[in-house]
Order: sequence, then structure tokens, then C-alpha cells
Amino acid sequence: MESNNSVIRYQHIGHRTCILRKSWILMPKRTNTPLIGISLLLALLYAYSLFGVTDRFSLTPFREAHTAISSYYMAKGESSFLAYQVPVLGKPWTVPMEFPLFQWIAAKLGGTNIHTLRWTGRLLSLTFWGGCLYMAFLISLRAPLEKNDRLWLLALLAAAPIFSAYSTTFLIESFALFFALGYLWSFLCLQAHISLGILVLTCTFGVLTSLSKPSTWASFAGVIIMAACLDMLIGLKNKDDVKRIFVKLLISAITITVPLMAVLIWVNFCDTVKMENPLTRKLTSEGLSNWAYGSLSQKLSPFVWSVILIKQWLLLFGVAAVLVPFVLLGTGWSAFKEKTVTAPLLWLLIALGGYFSAPVIFTNLHFHHDYYLFANGFFLIAAFVLSMSHLRRKFSAKIISWVYCLTVVSSILVGFGYTGLRMSLTEPVEDALIVEIQQLKIDGPIVYFGFDWSSKLPYELERRALMLNMRDPKNPDYIEAMKLNQNLHWAAIVVGDSGYEAIAAETARSLGGGFDYEKEFWPGMWLKSRAPLAEKNAAFNGINILDRVAERLDDVEIPASPGGLVYLHSWFTPSPKGESPFELILRRRGDVFFLDGKELKLFRFRNYFKVKKDIQSAASQGQQPT
Repeated sequence: MESNNSVIRYQHIGHRTCILRKSWILMPKRTNTPLIGISLLLALLYAYSLFGVTDRFSLTPFREAHTAISSYYMAKGESSFLAYQVPVLGKPWTVPMEFPLFQWIAAKLGGTNIHTLRWTGRLLSLTFWGGCLYMAFLISLRAPLEKNDRLWLLALLAAAPIFSAYSTTFLIESFALFFALGYLWSFLCLQAHISLGILVLTCTFGVLTSLSKPSTWASFAGVIIMAACLDMLIGLKNKDDVKRIFVKLLISAITITVPLMAVLIWVNFCDTVKMENPLTRKLTSEGLSNWAYGSLSQKLSPFVWSVILIKQWLLLFGVAAVLVPFVLLGTGWSAFKEKTVTAPLLWLLIALGGYFSAPVIFTNLHFHHDYYLFANGFFLIAAFVLSMSHLRRKFSAKIISWVYCLTVVSSILVGFGYTGLRMSLTEPVEDALIVEIQQLKIDGPIVYFGFDWSSKLPYELERRALMLNMRDPKNPDYIEAMKLNQNLHWAAIVVGDSGYEAIAAETARSLGGGFDYEKEFWPGMWLKSRAPLAEKNAAFNGINILDRVAERLDDVEIPASPGGLVYLHSWFTPSPKGESPFELILRRRGDVFFLDGKELKLFRFRNYFKVKKDIQSAASQGQQPT
């Protein structure tokens, strides 16, 4: 038997080695039983995530439908590859954002049936997530980790709610992350052995990452920059060959520069295409910069950072996220007391830098959207595992194993809850409108007022769209858009609330008139068509839920802020109007989200407050309210 003083040599950044005592890193060998149990739980979680979904997009309908609709029109042969179509903002229909390789693959495999295509996109995403786990394992082989730590790294990644939920969606997140992890792995290989083939491979992975998802590439590029600089400093300190240090730094610069140039060329192309449509000019890189990066006040706001960190850490570790600060701080305190810098500690610092760089740069995106964590969550989980590896010197192997098990099980349980909550999202307004338009006996695209520029309705209905949110008929962008689209045979106009009535009437006139059939398909919302509409209202079930929301908000003072909690009923805070163990109503701008414990669903009611005001105004004027 080897003594505790025996050593294992690990390859560090580049060709150097770092000496670590084996007693620091070895885990007990009897970890098979918990890993088998965890594997079974993970299998159930992913089966639930994949097969528990509805026939429509629910986890993030806007983004999923945006990806799916571009694949759909590629499959139909109506869209080019580079200037691909997202036909929701009128002619010329093109809204290129990310490089469409994922969409193209889905189109080739899924065809033109929207349900088959939907499943193809989900399975393709899950397949690339499997590839991500394999790439993460390859990276772990080059990290200062022992075999069992590598297994726990994979278990934590697979169990994280953010990955189990979004790896089965029609999104490009796992696709981009696969190439990003390949980018990092090939860079580590390049640092260990300089070769032209590995350099080309690294640049290829980097280009595919930057084109697929620039925000994902940014975090990994940051990690590579930090690793290269650290390697240079270590080399200078050790008085290594200056020529070799310079060559490695130059190669690292190439691996950053090539993908950066590629994405700049692509963004410039996309901006040029978007300038052709007055409605997409605001979606250029310059127009979206404030939305993506956020303001300086956001970046310095304790509230914003508390929301980002609490949300993201829960989506990575579940309730066991409370342990993460103690593990990280414990590692830092241990290193400070010992005044030693080990390989796991260096890797840990780089991993933390990779994680925090994303919300520092893209603050607003990470504040508003969960799925952006898909890009940088890997680094925080890696930092946690590296910290656990470092702490083996202070704690017994049994305690380390229990912390791992607790964290993984916590992640799985929260994953079931989070995935179930997201999948329960139901939008009664959109569902009612889909049924109404599906019964139209006329072909042609649809004009929507008050539905943002979400691709969900155009995708589900397989109809192109002109989605407008402006209310002034004198708006120059509106006038130009009408000129571009007036020669098409539009089938119907959807009016989201009374504030759009004037511009909807002008639109009907500009498009040649003939929208003679009208129907209030939802309280305060109208469908105007060139063909007869079904007599039966499709919204009866949603109206029942709407009535329950209205009843709960009747005597509630709605805050002036655009978002926040407006109603809560639970065992601890009971409300006389509550009908189930738990009910919650949130406001997001004009929309209402109702988490109903009775129906076990999350309902979204679009333009709720505006429509309610319209109905109250009509009633005060003696008109019969809906």
C-alpha cells in the first residue's frame, strides 16, 4: 500500500506539472451504490423533461418558436441559409440573429410537419447535451481531479435544473455549449502540445461557438484569455524559454482573434440584412446593445445581482446552493492560511472568472432570462468540484461524498419542480386565438397588434405575420412597413386592446379593406377577417380562469411598478378568496401570471390591465361589458 506521502503529478496549464498529495484528492471507492441511485433519478428527470411537455412550446415560447419557425421555412424551401427567414415582421421576412446551422440541421431532419419538427429540435438539443457531457469529461481529464471527482462533475452537470430543463427544448443552447466546451478542451490540448492540427481544431470550435451564440463564446474566450495570461506569468516566474512563452501567447491570441473576426463579420452581415425592413432596424447589434448589456446602474445594483445570483445558484444546485458559498469561502480561507497555490486553486479561480464574466457583461440578459445560465453554469459547477477537491485535506472522504450526494439529489428534486412549473405555462389568449384562426376558410398571413414579435402564433398557425406594437398611424416605420406589405393578400387582423383600434382601422384600409367579419375572441380583443368566423367561442375554459383572476384582484391595489407580486394565497398567508393550497399572481408590465394550485398550471394573460381598463370604461359609459 502506498503511503500518504505518495504523489500524483497532474498536467497543469501547458506542459508543466503540479505535485499534489494523493491523500488530498482520493475519494472512497465505494461510491457505486449512490451513483446508481442518482443515475436512476436522472433517467426519470430527463424522461419527464422530454415527454412531459405539451404539444406547444412552454418553457420559453418566444425563443423556442423563434428557432423553430426559421427551421420550418428552411424545410419548406422558402428561406435562404444565411439571410434566413423569421417571418413575423412582414416583408422581406428575414431577421437573421445567430448563425443558423442548428436550424438547418433540424430542418433537414424534421421536415415541414410542425409537430415532427418540434420533436426533432428537442431531440437534437438533447443529443448535443449528451455531447456536452462528453466534452466536459474530456476537460476533466486535463484538470487536477481524481476519477471520482470527474464522475461527480458529470452528475452535477446532468442534475442541474437549468440543464435538465432546457436541454430538451427547441433551443440552440446545448448546440452552442457543445462547441464551446470543445473550444476549451482543444485549447487545453494545444497548450500541452503545440500543433497546427490542434490549432485549426481549436479555431474551428471557436468559430462555430461565436457564430452560434456570441454570448456563450464570450465566457469561454474570457477563460482562455485568463488561462493564457496565467500561463505566461508562471512561465516568466519560472524563467522558462522566452521564445516558447511568446509562441504560446501568440497561438492563444490566434484562438481568440479568429472566432472574434468571424462573429464580427456575421454580425455586420445580419445588421445589413435587418436594415432592409423598418421593423427590424431596431434589432441590429446597436439597437439591442442596451437590452443585452444592461445599464451601468444595473451592473452596480445590489438588487439586480441578488436576483441573478439567487436565481442562478438555485438553478444549478437546488436548495443545496446554500452550501456553495461555504465551500468556496472555505477553500479560499484554507489557501490563505496555508499560503500555498495548488493546481485546483488556480483552476478554481479561472472557473469563477468564467462564470461571473457572463452576468458582468450581459447583465440585463441574465437578469431577465433563465436560459442564459446554460452558457456559463458549467464554470460554477466546475468551481464547486475543484473546491471540494481542495477541501479533501480538511474533511474526511465520507463528508465530501455526503455533500456531493446531497447537492446532486437537491438539484434533481428542484429540477422536477422547475421543469414542471415551466412546462405548465398556459396562455389562454393565444390558445383561443389559435383555435379561431385555424377555423378560417381563407389562406394568407395575419396582422397582429399587441403581441410583441413572438413567433409562437405564426409557427403554430403556419402563417406568416406582421406583428406590430405601435399605436400611432403616423409613425414613419409603420407607414414604410405598410408600403412594403400592402400587395400581399392578408387574411385577418388581430387587435390586442382598444388602444390599437385606430391603427388597426388604418391598416385595414391600407391593405385594401374587406375585413368585414369581426369577432371578440377574448374580452377586449378582436379578430377582423376577410372570411366568415366560427360562431362558437373557443375561449370558454380560459374565461373561467380569467374570472378567478379578476375576482382575486378586485380589491387589490395594483402597484405602479411594471412588475412584482400582486396577490398571494398560501397556508402561511391565507386569503378568503383562495380555493387551493397555493395561489400566486404576478404582474409583468401589462401581463398577469397566475400560478394556480387548483389547476396545477401557470397561466399568462396578455394585456390584462389594459383590457380590464377598457371593459371598466365601457361599463361606466353604459355599454354592456363583456
